[in-house]
Amino acid sequence: MVESEATVLSEEKSCLDAVLLVRTKCKAAINAINEFAQAAGTGVVEWIAPEANAELVGLVKEEVEVGIKAAYTIGGKISSAKNT
Repeated sequence: MVESEATVLSEEKSCLDAVLLVRTKCKAAINAINEFAQAAGTGVVEWIAPEANAELVGLVKEEVEVGIKAAYTIGGKISSAKNT
């Protein structure tokens, strides 16, 4: 690993180990949530999104859309981020 100058472990091995660890921990959390829901006796609830507030969407677009589009045209952001 370049960051710690370690030569014992490859970066691929470290990344794979990290992914497997996260998968294991997430699976345990999901199982706990499912067990809790079952113990609570709740059924599946279907959520329906409310309709968008067209007036609010228009106001937000009016306020920020031009600036956001302009930000996406700025080049060199990735290379400068790697140097920090």
